[in-house]
Amino acid sequence: MSTAASAPSVPGTLAERFAPAAALMRRAVRAGSSAGRPLAGDPLKERAEAVRLLAQLGFGRLRLPRAAGGLDADVPALMDLLIHLSAADSDTVQAWRTHLLVTERNLVRPGTAESSRWLGRIASGAMIGGGWTEPGGTATGTFETTLAADEAGNLRLDGRKFYSTGSLYADWLEFSAVRPGGEYVIAGVPASAPGVELRDDWTGFGQKYTASGTTVLGAVPVDPRDVVAWDTQHPALEGWQQAVLLAILAGIAQAAAETAAEALEVAARFGADLPGEDLLGRIGRISARAYGVRAVVMELARELQATHEALVNAWEAQPCESGIPGTPHSSREPGALPGAPGASVAAPSGRPVPSGTGDLSEIRRQAARDADLASAKAHSLVLPEVLAATNEAAAVTGQLGLFDRLSADRHWRNARTLGCHNPVVFKERMITDMETFGIAPGLSREERSSARQEAWTRLRQGQGKDREQKAHDGTPGTRTAVAQPRHGGQDGSGTRAALLSARATAELIADPSLLERAAGVLHDRDVRVLVLPDRPASDGTAGTAPVFDPSIAAAVLLSRLPGTAFLIRTEGIPPGELPYNFARRLATLEHLSGGAAGWWLDSQDHARDREFAITVQQLWASWPLESVATSQDAPAFADVAPIRRINRGGEFASAGPLNVPSSPQGLPVVFFSGGLQASAGDHLYADGHLGQAGPASGDAGTGEDAGTTGATGIGAEEWLAGIDAHLLTLPAGPGAGAQTPDGTLRALLGLPVPELTPLPEAAPRFDVHDDADKGAL
Repeated sequence: MSTAASAPSVPGTLAERFAPAAALMRRAVRAGSSAGRPLAGDPLKERAEAVRLLAQLGFGRLRLPRAAGGLDADVPALMDLLIHLSAADSDTVQAWRTHLLVTERNLVRPGTAESSRWLGRIASGAMIGGGWTEPGGTATGTFETTLAADEAGNLRLDGRKFYSTGSLYADWLEFSAVRPGGEYVIAGVPASAPGVELRDDWTGFGQKYTASGTTVLGAVPVDPRDVVAWDTQHPALEGWQQAVLLAILAGIAQAAAETAAEALEVAARFGADLPGEDLLGRIGRISARAYGVRAVVMELARELQATHEALVNAWEAQPCESGIPGTPHSSREPGALPGAPGASVAAPSGRPVPSGTGDLSEIRRQAARDADLASAKAHSLVLPEVLAATNEAAAVTGQLGLFDRLSADRHWRNARTLGCHNPVVFKERMITDMETFGIAPGLSREERSSARQEAWTRLRQGQGKDREQKAHDGTPGTRTAVAQPRHGGQDGSGTRAALLSARATAELIADPSLLERAAGVLHDRDVRVLVLPDRPASDGTAGTAPVFDPSIAAAVLLSRLPGTAFLIRTEGIPPGELPYNFARRLATLEHLSGGAAGWWLDSQDHARDREFAITVQQLWASWPLESVATSQDAPAFADVAPIRRINRGGEFASAGPLNVPSSPQGLPVVFFSGGLQASAGDHLYADGHLGQAGPASGDAGTGEDAGTTGATGIGAEEWLAGIDAHLLTLPAGPGAGAQTPDGTLRALLGLPVPELTPLPEAAPRFDVHDDADKGAL
């Protein structure tokens, strides 16, 4: 590692080395701004060039020792550079996150065959991407990507990953997978391997160019030498994962400060008057927030550096006879810092760090605890400050009348997107669990609740906390897959949903801090579906609280509650609603959510509700999604033959077709309650019949909505405080939902794709006289 003589950690040195890349990254950002668009190129192309230039300059080799072809940077130097480059373009830096984590994992296991193999690739300039997260209903920490031998005995990787950050730019990819016997492993493949399909389908409203889309793996050949055990993960992986994001957030805060200062200069050049003290103070406050955030991240970097030293020393101090494969004896004195013979290892906080002569598992456990705790504290401080700074930067440009000239809103969008990885409320609770109760991370909600109660009992008895919780010891170990249903709840009986009031919905949208808390509460209770009511004020309370259209509210919440599905619940037919307009709004929500939406009709007038629902469902099916061309080389944008008018008459007459294609899940999920029934052969289809939603202990119950007061219901604070009274379980289907794309509500609930019986009066929308006319739309 670095020495005082080589001084690779001097901030200016690395910043100067990577200045050409930073300039290219800033040009990529300008390519996406309204002012810079005519003067710059394509933002995707610019970022791909920036990634290549970073690799050429040695960014991927930063942490490798010089003897191994690296730049010998320590953790503070790495974090300092991440902040600096993220101020130029946070998207490009995040694309390297997986690469950085793979590097750290192999640096703390020097001398093993697998680390030598991966570090050799990194030293040669390769960039590493990959993915662990899977779309759809898989539970956190379980995977369906499989690694198995084919008939010829060759290993093959099959599955689908989402959030494949950086993979489009990468040379090698690394994925979590499960063997047929249930053992979890990590498998690496070349990005160019046959069967690897990388899709640029990431649609987040921030960090848009991180290449975080889907990876489809179809019988991808895997070299057995590139399969490693689950327990080779970095023991402080979670701390490192968070630290990289925090460095990027600190860079975003710095970028916000730069934008605010630039806005002042631009306004002056435009001849504006000197702004008032309020605006000048706001600009200074943004800069101060960026300064404070950077200080927190750099302190975390020093903690991680001390942890890294302890792990390397402990690994190298183990004798070869210990049974650890490939472990060399080290010429370094136990407990000595690399490059500083005889120096003791201590964290900046003053806590003792194991010298390397003790039990390796205990040192790994301590490393995990220290990194998790330090990163949790940093996260709880950094994210709110960065969001505040970026929000104020956008306000400054607005006050100066610059509108989107500087694209100041991008800073908030990028910070908000990164902040969704781990809600602050999770980290704050984890800090209390670790410091006050002695509870280590990694427990399930039930285990954590039980451990808290036990710790509380000990505190009441004056026994103090148990510091030796081993539930998560920093050594992931050989992991066995727990069979998880592709649909329904944890026991296969159904999926947990939460019923919101109209008032709580509006308040969550208006208050990001409330929504952050709600995300944590919903996660803790494994809530997969939110039920949003369409309940206009009808009891004289109109105007006392906002009541949003639930389909539009759901569209807003999509980006803030990723992975959540939405049911729009109406009490009969909403007043003044037309079937075409209602069908169009929900169909739009279906496409925005990727098929993670549905309708719950609580019938009030069976005859009218039936007629309304038939018209809506027939409209949903009137323009089949498969008729839309998927290639720009197609002769027309749609095959017109399947597109049909429904020619529906009566009170809810509509000719159709709907001008939104059918749902990604075939037909939006529909539940009925209030006694409305759909039968076989009917023109109406129901995925299930529910009781009236009420206080739930596991099933959809009976009675009035829990906590509802008047027309708009309880507020968000009261809803959060009594969340358990607003939970219900949506029944599980037969499992046929696997036929629908992952991530859809049908797949989550295990519901089949219905065959909707067409109306007898339905007719083609377009006249097709011969084959030459087909597809002429």
